[in-house]
Formats: sequence, structure tokens, C-alpha cells
Amino acid sequence: MAFDFPSSPTTGQTYSISGGPTYVYNGTAWVVLTPGNQFNRTVFTATAGQTTFTMNYVVGAIDVYRNGVKLVNTSDFTATNGTSIVLLNAATVGDTIEVISYPMITYTDAVKRTGDTMTGALALPSGGLNVGSGQFYVDTTGRVFSPNQTAFSATATGTTQSAGVIAFNNASVNIGSAFNTSTYRFTAPVAGNYYFFVTTIGVSATAQAVSIFKNGSRFTGLGWGGVPSSAESGASIAAVIPLAAGDYVTANCSYSAYNAGYNQFTGFLVG
Repeated sequence: MAFDFPSSPTTGQTYSISGGPTYVYNGTAWVVLTPGNQFNRTVFTATAGQTTFTMNYVVGAIDVYRNGVKLVNTSDFTATNGTSIVLLNAATVGDTIEVISYPMITYTDAVKRTGDTMTGALALPSGGLNVGSGQFYVDTTGRVFSPNQTAFSATATGTTQSAGVIAFNNASVNIGSAFNTSTYRFTAPVAGNYYFFVTTIGVSATAQAVSIFKNGSRFTGLGWGGVPSSAESGASIAAVIPLAAGDYVTANCSYSAYNAGYNQFTGFLVG
């Protein structure tokens, strides 16, 4: 079904689509007419010099014809009060004045596509509400799901890790591909608050200290875990960090000789 509305319509001008509804231009927008009985046809036989024809109509929703020729609103006639149509050039005796009037749909409980506000509760369909082919989902109990929301979980393979950026080179989860397993950086795709968690395990009696860096500078204080002993010791830290689009985050350790195989870095967009 193709739409090709006139580019410069006049108030009351109609437009029909094959197999579809009829539209009328109300002076601001094209409005669909009531399906079914879409118009009323009234025919007058004019008297000599007659200019006014009386009938009920919706302002902006009529077509007027004189002897089969369509008249132009405001140029050939005026119809502004809903009860009378006035010709600007008087009719001659026997002229046929035909008026097609259209009953317009009145939407009293609808939400505009832009610039509107909905109040009250929204009743969801039995299967919940899907937005954007599953990009956003609300079930009937009110739970919100965003299966494509940015998130990652990465581990570091190998045996040891020197001080500095921890080499998280294996991502088991990387929704949105925002975590880089070559630079070990998470780069925010959009501005928001992000949650991060880092945990490390050391070897032997090595002291443990781990921190989160934002754009190359430490964002949080050091997170300490465990006490150096002859066994392994560990450290972990968690933080919610506000990021602008393009900001990046890394997990850093302050001492060498980490057991890299047990390190983990996780993060996701909170909102």
C-alpha cells in the first residue's frame, strides 16, 4: 500500500488509497476517516443568485462540487461554522451543488508518537512487552530484561602476572564487544554508571593489592585481601564507576607473582 500525499494540501482536501482508507487534511495533518460509511453526499439545486447552502458538516472535512467541477476551499467557497456553505460567486438557477462531507475520527484516549505523556498503569499483553526484537523486554510481573546490555567477564590465562595492567586475555562473556582482550581494556560504548569487580589470587607469600584504573589513573583505593603466608593469598575490589562514552577501565595489580589463572575481571552497565 503506497502513500503519496499531496505536498501542499488545502484544508478539507481528501486523499484515498486503493484498498485502504480515505484521509482528509484538517489544516494541520492528514486524518483517517471513519471506516465503513466514510462520507455523506448532499445535492442542492440552486436558485438564481443563491450563495448559501445549509447542512451540517465537520469543518475542514468537506468537498464541494459545482456542476461536477470541484471547488477550492477559501477561493471558491467558505465553510467555517459547520452549518452553512457560502459560495463566493453566486450560483445560477439550476446549478447542481454537491457536497461530500466526511465524519472524522476523534481520538480522545490516544498517545501521540512525539510530545505526549501517558499517565496511569500500562496493561501488558499476556506474553509481556518486547521492544526492538528482544532488545528490551518487560514481563507481566514487571521484571525488566535487557539481554543486549553491555556486559563482560574475562579471565587471565598463564601462570604469573607482573605488576601493572592485568592481562585479562580470555573473555567468556563480551556483550557489545566493549572489552578488548589485547589491551585488557573495557571501553564504555555509552555514558552511564558501570559496575566492576576484580579478584586475584597470588602465589606463595606474595602480598596482594588490586585496583581499578579509569583512563590510566587509579579510580579507587587499593583493595587488599588475605594475609601473606606460605599459602596463596588473594585480593578483590568492586566499584560502581560513572563513565562517559569512550572512557576506558583496566584492572591493575601492585605486586608481581600473581597466579594469573585465577584472576577474573567482570563489569556491566547498571544504567
